[in-house]
Amino acid sequence: MARSTHEARIAQARLILSADAEVSSAQPYKLPQWLVTMLNTALGDLETKHQAVGVIEGARRSNSTEAQRAYDEAEGLLRDVNNYIGGLPRALDQEAIRSHYDLADGMSGSLTQGEVETHLRTVLAASATATPADAQLRPGTLAAITEVLARIDAHKPGAQSGERQRAIDIRDIASEMADDTISRVWHHLAASLPHGVFDGQMTNYGFTPRQPRGSDSAASTPPDAPPPTA
Repeated sequence: MARSTHEARIAQARLILSADAEVSSAQPYKLPQWLVTMLNTALGDLETKHQAVGVIEGARRSNSTEAQRAYDEAEGLLRDVNNYIGGLPRALDQEAIRSHYDLADGMSGSLTQGEVETHLRTVLAASATATPADAQLRPGTLAAITEVLARIDAHKPGAQSGERQRAIDIRDIASEMADDTISRVWHHLAASLPHGVFDGQMTNYGFTPRQPRGSDSAASTPPDAPPPTA
């Protein structure tokens, strides 16, 4: 699986810190301490916030799955209630009872999750005042409706994408800060390495050296560039 932009920045920041740790303090391209500190801070911040996005997304998927199961069960309960009304004695006004439960026109075709939830809450509240008493729902049905609505209430907020998007926005800011710090490293190396932007040692830090004009594009360093050294 290809790395995301954020994962690539994390990997390069780690590579830069590892490469710089091998460089003697006598070398002019050794990163200054303030830049190392800045890079460590940016790396830690990005790692934490990137991980948070993954945790929130995992929780969102889990809640979404559980919410969908609850909604499926809720729709089944609605159809059970509709069938129950259809099985009442013919002497009762079934259409009036369906209207009381707000099911007169609500069970034709597929229902959205919002429609399922709204109908089921109406059914739960309407049972106590349904007349005659035979039109009231049985305790077991009421208990099942109460339980499935509780599961919807528990999982619906976590299934929504708002919290995930907020975490992504926060992570993206941290990623931009890391990118800015890595750019500072590039400029430091470009100014300090023996061959500047053409120096083969750029690869030690995850950067691609530029090619001098007229050189073979397949070459990684100009002919007079020294091999990568610590």
